[in-house]
Amino acid sequence: MLGYQMLGHHALFMASLGRTDLPAARHHAAAAIETSTSGQLGLSLVAVTLFDALTLLIRGDFDAAARRYDEVTALMTAGGVPNAAAMAVLCRFVVAEARGRLPETVPELEALVAFAPEDVADLLVHAYLAAGRTAAARAAWRPGLHLRHDYFWQLRLVLHGTNARALGDRDTAARMYGLLLPWADEPAGMHCGSIALAPCALYLAELAEWLGDPDAARGHRAAALRAAERLGSPHWARRAAQRTPRP
Repeated sequence: MLGYQMLGHHALFMASLGRTDLPAARHHAAAAIETSTSGQLGLSLVAVTLFDALTLLIRGDFDAAARRYDEVTALMTAGGVPNAAAMAVLCRFVVAEARGRLPETVPELEALVAFAPEDVADLLVHAYLAAGRTAAARAAWRPGLHLRHDYFWQLRLVLHGTNARALGDRDTAARMYGLLLPWADEPAGMHCGSIALAPCALYLAELAEWLGDPDAARGHRAAALRAAERLGSPHWARRAAQRTPRP
């Protein structure tokens, strides 16, 4: 029965994060460790350590978050976790995005995109745009990219929509706007418990403004600010208070 209890607590952990309820998420994360079988314990500890790093990222302690992510992904690699290398790339990307230092991720992403185009293409386009390399971003842009409905689906929607806006692809931007609407109240990807971008409402505000709906944009921006303040994230709150979007 313990194994099933652990799975239940892990599901409640993710559901709590979807509601931006960090105390409840931490409670269920601890309970998942307590109810883990010997075969589940390692994965539970990895999940909790990733959540610790995510919490540091939310609060704006970027150096500590980067160190924590490096530590846990190194342990994942040493333990033979199949997706450890990809997870390390994503962790470095979200920290760089929060810091406003995405151009630093370009070399790593360029080396990986040929091996995992569906997973890396939008990350690379976003990094190119942040670096002011619009021609390179346009060359790498894949408007018909299949966005897998998986663990990181919200992140895929945010990046694809933001890239579409920056590159003037109105149809794709409008489609991503519609798909993101149900997730307006939570940071993009936070329900997974490991990485996240800013509140989805912030990206919805940028898309709505660009698509010509300033009233909706104001509402989304106010929602993004409330979400950031509820989470205790000063850097997301500052972004929500600004009108000028990032690439």
